[in-house]
Amino acid sequence: MTQYPSNLYFLPGARELPEEARVPLTEAVRSFGELVSCAELLEAGPLGGAGKVNGRAPIVAFQILLPRVQRRLDELAGINVATWPDTQWVLGLNADRVRADLRLRAVWRCLIRTPPVPGALDDGLAASIGGLADALSKLCLEIVQRYPEARGAA
Repeated sequence: MTQYPSNLYFLPGARELPEEARVPLTEAVRSFGELVSCAELLEAGPLGGAGKVNGRAPIVAFQILLPRVQRRLDELAGINVATWPDTQWVLGLNADRVRADLRLRAVWRCLIRTPPVPGALDDGLAASIGGLADALSKLCLEIVQRYPEARGAA
């Protein structure tokens, strides 16, 4: 460790995923990936003809996944500069997490304002779902670029 003036120390960022973070990051990447897959199916066609996800219509599967994604985003909030050795990565991760959380809230608002009906998605809801999928994809990329083992079985 190199000592700097004023009792500051340089701590190199850890490149190996800490054991206590392995499951939460792997589960987050998996949950985000499932929701992105549903979003892609929803973009592909009308609600009734977009295929099935685990035997359900994609919009139903998408809505079922929303609380799980919210929990995963909340868990990622526990990764901060006080608990993680790589400050720069944490700051980028948290910026992406906040962006995804805001997009998730926009989706919730759209679902409350205009619940989906058979046929094409409402334009506002479609845009919100697309924005959330993009934000979650970016968050997954941030995680797996830094910690490839977080990709897990997904």
